[in-house]
Amino acid sequence: MKNGGIKMKRTLTLLLTAIMILVIFVGCAQISNDASADPNNATPETNSIDSAESSDEFLLGVSFPFLNDPYFVIMRDTFVREADARGWTLTESDAASDPAKQANAIDNMISAGCDAIVICAVDSEAIVPSIKNCNDAGIPVFTIDVKCSTTENEKVEFHIETNNYQGGQIVGEWLVDYLGGEGKIAIGNYPQIECCRMRYDGFVDALEGSNIEIVAEQRGCSVDEGMKIGEAWAASIAKEIDAVYCTDDNTAYGIMTAFLNNDIEDVVFCAVDGQQMSQQAMIDGKPFGCSGAQRPRLMAELEMEAIDRYLEGGTLPEIVQIPVVNITPENAASIDIPGNTGYPPFSIDWSQYD
Repeated sequence: MKNGGIKMKRTLTLLLTAIMILVIFVGCAQISNDASADPNNATPETNSIDSAESSDEFLLGVSFPFLNDPYFVIMRDTFVREADARGWTLTESDAASDPAKQANAIDNMISAGCDAIVICAVDSEAIVPSIKNCNDAGIPVFTIDVKCSTTENEKVEFHIETNNYQGGQIVGEWLVDYLGGEGKIAIGNYPQIECCRMRYDGFVDALEGSNIEIVAEQRGCSVDEGMKIGEAWAASIAKEIDAVYCTDDNTAYGIMTAFLNNDIEDVVFCAVDGQQMSQQAMIDGKPFGCSGAQRPRLMAELEMEAIDRYLEGGTLPEIVQIPVVNITPENAASIDIPGNTGYPPFSIDWSQYD
């Protein structure tokens, strides 16, 4: 009986010991699982993996000066299409011609963690602090259409624009030929942005050596502003001028509409822009003589190519300018502005910058 009792005690002791070991093992396993589930106890390697996965979703910000213009709608649609083709997420903003609103929108893009930001500025000077903010946040900046007045303290990776000086020049040459080298004209200008200043300079330089006199100038950059200018000029200088040149189609179209509403039909209009409404005016036989055409779809496509090259570590030129093509009543019907067809071919050979 004694031996049997001892054996039983030993058996019970071993059994209790085994149960205790099992309880301790299960408890440790549970603690280990809880630590893995708690993000506060996650290892640095786990956080690194999560960050890498989220960074695969490239976020592109695009800031437009205004979107109540077919030109920028074409550009916006191109960015959307090209971003989607790359699997990128795109966030956009419409500054509604307000520099402060544009600055605030870019700050929001920085806060959202955009991987790159494309800017078409409302104002070439006012946008500079926003570019610096992007630089400070480590976000590359690409500009389009409007060249910004940056200094050595701000960095833009790449800028693409229309050759605006050449645009003003070829329209000026067209007008000199149309007027036979003499006459009186009025100008609608928008010196607030660099591209319009260049269009003005190219146009005025093309008049040198002619007997064409500029009798009036007025600032404007929309159809509504053009209408107001046109009403004022219709009541004052319309009878003494032969032509109106504007640094954008919207203003020219507004002035033309006001003149036609006042039965003034012998003044010809020309501009640099290449808008569909001026193209249609030519087709309809209205007095819109020519428009130096920009190419918004091509511009946005090439901007996206530049971003691709930047991400691949390739070298970028500081600026690329797209040549202007004059739309006139003779070729207006053959050009598809949204589709970017009917123009001479243009592309960038990126390998030349290697």
